[in-house]
Amino acid sequence: MLKSLKAERRTVIAVHHDLATVADYFDHLPLIYVRKIADGPVAETFTAENLQATYGGRLATAHIDQLRLAGA
Repeated sequence: MLKSLKAERRTVIAVHHDLATVADYFDHLPLIYVRKIADGPVAETFTAENLQATYGGRLATAHIDQLRLAGA
C-alpha cells in the first residue's frame, strides 16, 4: 500500500521503525527524538550521524552501514 501511495505522489504521515525499508516507501524523512534531529530527502537525512543522534547510540555502526548499503 505504501509503495502505491508513493507512486501516486500522495502525502503519507507515518511512524515507521523498519529502517531497512525507509527508502523503499518514503522520499522525505523527518528524524525525531524528543526534538527534530533532521528533516529532508531520504538521501540527505538518512545518515549514520543522524541515526546515531536519533537512536542515542543504540544502533551499532555496522548495522547503519548495512542499511546504507541496502539502498536506504
